[in-house]
Amino acid sequence: MRYFIILFCFSSVWLFGQDVKVTLLSSKNEVAVGEQFTVTLTANVKGSGDVKMPEGLEILARMNGSSSSSINGKQSYEASLTLTVVASRKGTFTIPGTTWKYGSSKIAKSNELKIKVVAGNSGTSSVLQNIPQVEANGKHYAIFSANKREVFVGEPFVISGRIYFDGHIVDANSIKLYDSDLMIHKTDVAGNNGALNVTGEQYNGRMYESILLFEELIVPQQSGDLVFDPFSINVGYQKGFFGSGFNNLVSNTLQIKVLPLPQGAKPGFDGALGKYTITTSQDIKNNLNAGDVFTYKVRLEGSGNIHMLKQITLNLPKGLILYGDPVVDNQVFTTKKGAHGHIDYEFVVQVQNGGSYDFVPFEFAYFNPETKSHHALDVPNLRFSASGDELNPENNEIAEATEESSSSWWKTLLFLGLTFGAISIGVFYFLKKNKLNTQTKKAKKPKVDARAIALKSLESLSATDLKETADALEKIILQYFRDLTMNDELLLDQSWFSEEASKYNIPADLALNWAAHFDNIQAIKYAGFGLLNAEELVVKTRELVGG
Repeated sequence: MRYFIILFCFSSVWLFGQDVKVTLLSSKNEVAVGEQFTVTLTANVKGSGDVKMPEGLEILARMNGSSSSSINGKQSYEASLTLTVVASRKGTFTIPGTTWKYGSSKIAKSNELKIKVVAGNSGTSSVLQNIPQVEANGKHYAIFSANKREVFVGEPFVISGRIYFDGHIVDANSIKLYDSDLMIHKTDVAGNNGALNVTGEQYNGRMYESILLFEELIVPQQSGDLVFDPFSINVGYQKGFFGSGFNNLVSNTLQIKVLPLPQGAKPGFDGALGKYTITTSQDIKNNLNAGDVFTYKVRLEGSGNIHMLKQITLNLPKGLILYGDPVVDNQVFTTKKGAHGHIDYEFVVQVQNGGSYDFVPFEFAYFNPETKSHHALDVPNLRFSASGDELNPENNEIAEATEESSSSWWKTLLFLGLTFGAISIGVFYFLKKNKLNTQTKKAKKPKVDARAIALKSLESLSATDLKETADALEKIILQYFRDLTMNDELLLDQSWFSEEASKYNIPADLALNWAAHFDNIQAIKYAGFGLLNAEELVVKTRELVGG
């Protein structure tokens, strides 16, 4: 008993010695009539409280939660009450501060919230209207809802299907999901892996057993009235000793108005909706020569339909080429709030011939549904100069043909020179030799630095996912040997290392090392296992290139 009292005292010191904080938050400060939003009450001490909604704001569902943690001996606790709310009419509403009771007789009060409700579509004043109710041991609801009732083509929104059942659910079968009449793209954001989990929730002031059937991020691909047909589910229930059976619940029909995009799209617009930013960088050195390579990095960051955007491509002027496929790091996530994150691109560019370059590498524009306006992002020009003659694989043949032609001409001149005298021979030979040297010098192809290009690609490779790393390394290795052998048609396999590599003066021991490494990469790609992890694969490849 003594230990219990001591423990209680310590707990009391922790509970009442800290600053009590009660906060009321809203997911949106401005909503449309019929649009769902959430109001969350949080407190950092154990206790109780409720949120009173003014007339015009209806509570659809509520969920309680709590969490506690201890970090470096410091205790923390949070209780939460999350309400799903919908507005039934226009106006500015004040949600009063909530009184939170804790301890034996202590209270704390939260802030108040102001919510502005603007006009929505006609016929959508409440999510609760036209929802069928089945009388069987109480009221049961199958609710088909969306967080928006009017969107633009390409604008993401979230739909959900949930049932509320007055009784103990023991089975659920014969589930028929919705159909839609327009083309859509959907992503599951429920995070329940298709499991039908039964939870207890309060709905319209009454406790129900609830099942979230689906929650999906929808991106409409066509304009018009997007109609979702009802979903249905057969629920097996037990209520008391004799109250059992099955009840088939059918939801309401859900209709979303999809608007076409307004005119005035900026150059570079390719269907991006939301809010976006772009940053770029490059490692161009001052003394750039024909044959050199540099990296150009792009980060696209934002929210909207970023998960559906096409890959950025560079608009390179004559004299520059893209060296292999870009390295792409996609860190985009889809949640019930939409798709958000960033995509990093790293392009390797090779200079084909000298000159001054000043150009826009790419254009990117988007439409913001909130402001209903088109925007174009500022992409800085790439400005640099390079020296050297044109880099062209065909020039080797030109040089050989020039030498052969020049040799025949020289013999003819020699024969004619013998006829016209030693002086004429000397003059013509001297002039032609200088001309031949100049043509040959211009025609020769600068050798591509295969090692430098491969190392540059390896520097930008983020070794995380083993399969993706193996894919990227295979591309880098293939490009490395194509550059090394000057053979664009080269295809790599195990036999190439053992039979063909010697034709290009690749030492036998190096070829064997590459063959073993390549074999390990193939095992990872196609069999799902390997002797090295992702980071070790990159290190091993760098050693082979560097060696």
